[in-house]
Amino acid sequence: MKKEKDYELMSHSELAKMREEIARLRSQVPTSAMSVSMEELADSIQEMNKLFKAAVEEMKEEDLGEDIAKQLEPIANKLDTVIDQNHKIANAILTVVDLVNGFVADAKKQQEELKKAIDEIKASKKTPTYIPMAQPTFPERPETSQISQPTKPVPPPSPPPMPPSQAQPPKQMPPPGMPLPPKKKRSLFEAFK
Repeated sequence: MKKEKDYELMSHSELAKMREEIARLRSQVPTSAMSVSMEELADSIQEMNKLFKAAVEEMKEEDLGEDIAKQLEPIANKLDTVIDQNHKIANAILTVVDLVNGFVADAKKQQEELKKAIDEIKASKKTPTYIPMAQPTFPERPETSQISQPTKPVPPPSPPPMPPSQAQPPKQMPPPGMPLPPKKKRSLFEAFK
């Protein structure tokens, strides 16, 4: 086996030149101006690194902001739709309130007219006289030992007929002199067509 050599043979003169050069380099100590400028250079490089790091962070935040804006866009569209629907619902509720107020006003007017008509009818006719009703008679109950078969219940007697002055007018027709009920108003759904 051959041993490999890790060194090279050099002449003494070359070796002496190299030693002198190393000594000369070691003897050259950097001057204070040079050391100050090197420190300033190192500081400016550190500041530049901080600046680049801040720029990278800011770019990441801007990217996140754009991503969030893209994600929130469909939600904003849906909110606009909901706001529009709420506006339509509010208009529908106001329409219903107007219709109900109209019905209430019409009902009050009809009630007043009915009261006037009833007062006129009462004033034009005599007051009806009270006719007492006959007391119903019930058969006496037999004793329990005498009961062999169940008896049918006795229907209650029918009330005596009312005199014509107490008869009520049919509910479908208004009393004489009263106007007919108002015609049907349009429905809630027809209001939005």
